[in-house]
Amino acid sequence: MAIILVTGATGFLGRHIYRALLAGEHDIRPTCGRLVNLLDQDEAERLLQKTKPDYLIANAWMAVPKIFWDDPSNVLWARATQYLIYRFYEMGGQYCVFVSSTAATEHLDTPYGHHKRQVEIFLDTYDGHAIFRAGYLRGNGEASKAAQDIVEMINQRDFAPRRGGKFNYDGFESIGNDQG
Repeated sequence: MAIILVTGATGFLGRHIYRALLAGEHDIRPTCGRLVNLLDQDEAERLLQKTKPDYLIANAWMAVPKIFWDDPSNVLWARATQYLIYRFYEMGGQYCVFVSSTAATEHLDTPYGHHKRQVEIFLDTYDGHAIFRAGYLRGNGEASKAAQDIVEMINQRDFAPRRGGKFNYDGFESIGNDQG
């Protein structure tokens, strides 16, 4: 049974990802900012040591509406996410799905878009990963659909690049890379 670590599991999209994973045959390890401060490398390290995940769904980020675009913490979240991904693979993790945003291509002029894109570029140095770019999610229905798509990527191990490395899930752009 695969162990899946989900960061940001109590956020708007994260809670839908967690619920969708419950229907599968996985050992799910959800976490949120109230349990672990991922901006602290020591806490992130302890989390990875404790959970020893096979899969990582890197979903945590500061996302307070209207504030997140220019929030100075975007650089901290990018660094923390890169560290978490780096240590995940160093510890033998198999596959990471980074929950990004269409802002990574459409709003590079904002700290949020710029730093999400920086994590995508960093992740591209690893084999066996996917980048899920969610657009603006309007309500629980769209968040639930996005979560189902992310979980389907895990369940099907459907990571092969298509159409030049990009494939779409009903309006949500995903970029896959499975070299390993």
